Amino acid sequence: MKVFLDIGAHIGESSDFWLEFYPDFKVICFEPYPNNCQLIRKKGYEVIQKAVWIHGNGLRFYTGLPQSGSVYSTKRTGGLNPNKYIHVDSLDLAKFFRERLKKSDYIVAKLNCEGAEYDLIPHLKRQGLLDWVDRWFVQWHWNKIGISEEKHRYISSMINSEAWNAMTPESFRKNFK
Repeated sequence: MKVFLDIGAHIGESSDFWLEFYPDFKVICFEPYPNNCQLIRKKGYEVIQKAVWIHGNGLRFYTGLPQSGSVYSTKRTGGLNPNKYIHVDSLDLAKFFRERLKKSDYIVAKLNCEGAEYDLIPHLKRQGLLDWVDRWFVQWHWNKIGISEEKHRYISSMINSEAWNAMTPESFRKNFK
């Protein structure tokens, strides 16, 4: 199976762009915001309305501008208010891999999870699952959440990733011809 994991799906625009070029992929979107999930479902994608994380116990999701949030209260962009949060369900990404995917699947993972990548990648490494992903696209947020450049370099070196900038069709087409 070919699968595109849209982690931090927003309203599914990255999935839209991916399928424009690779229509034979199954898309699974992960998004904690209920309003965003409704919009994604209207497109026909599978949606898991949870924050992807290192456990499934739920967590605080700090919010800011409409449709902007992070599991980190320290996020410096998006009008985030460290005193304003909602409780969201979370999903242990390693558990999801074991229950829903196979190592033999062709997996593309897009991470735009507003800082959670710094916990998710080491978690998958500890679980022996990093090499299940054939292609990583990551929007790194180290400078937006207060992660040191040294820690960013260490964690980003765990995977071979490509930058993800698919918020507009033009930028996507430019990067994926």
